[in-house]
Amino acid sequence: MEITINQKRMQGENSDRISNLPDSLVTRILSLLDAREVAQTCILSKRWRNVWSFVPSLLFDLTKFRGEEIRINNFVSSFLHLLNTACTIHTFKLHYQVPWTFDTEKSASIVRTWILYALEHKVRNLQIKFQATPSSCMHSIPECVFTCDSLEELQLELCDFILTDIVCLPKLRKLVLKNLVISKGAMKNLLSGCPSLKTLGFWCCEIKMRSISLQTVKSLSIVDFGFILVAKLHLCSLPRISDASSRLERFMGNTEG
Repeated sequence: MEITINQKRMQGENSDRISNLPDSLVTRILSLLDAREVAQTCILSKRWRNVWSFVPSLLFDLTKFRGEEIRINNFVSSFLHLLNTACTIHTFKLHYQVPWTFDTEKSASIVRTWILYALEHKVRNLQIKFQATPSSCMHSIPECVFTCDSLEELQLELCDFILTDIVCLPKLRKLVLKNLVISKGAMKNLLSGCPSLKTLGFWCCEIKMRSISLQTVKSLSIVDFGFILVAKLHLCSLPRISDASSRLERFMGNTEG
């Protein structure tokens, strides 16, 4: 029987083209979604039952679920437990509202477990963004983050970290720090342990260091919207800088190439 043009068009409209894509492309598409949306795809059909567990890039935006800490924490822990253990994690993004009613120590321990999971799976791009109320405490970043030999990009926001050991991030090319108070010792250790660093950004940071030497950095950005005063800063030894930008309401400092 001859199939008409209209019938072919209807068949094309009714076909599930996304499900027919190869797994590698499907997982790349899923990487653009939040983890909750990724998990929900498992109910679409038999084809989708396990494909989500191979997603290489994970986004957990938990800032919209205030007051649901226990349920959300259980979801993230279960999600990570069910991921395919053979997969390397390319990107791990965690946006987390630090609770003020939930057990702070327990919350910090759970978050630490998630970060360690990403490190154990050779994460290359790690972004940790905390949000906190005035009455809540900032969560600390595990020190082993700063000795992860797979990290190529690192972004930290509104968290606490103490660098007592040597920093060793041999592959790190991009570092962005936001809403942090950075001590002189921590800044010195951090920069000295990133021999491949090319891009460096400070957003609304209080930098307690008078002089910074950037031997390998090519792109530098300093942003301060006036919430936190950027300390007086003397930028020196910038032999490779090709791009520098600033958006400052209050800044005291100078640069010297």
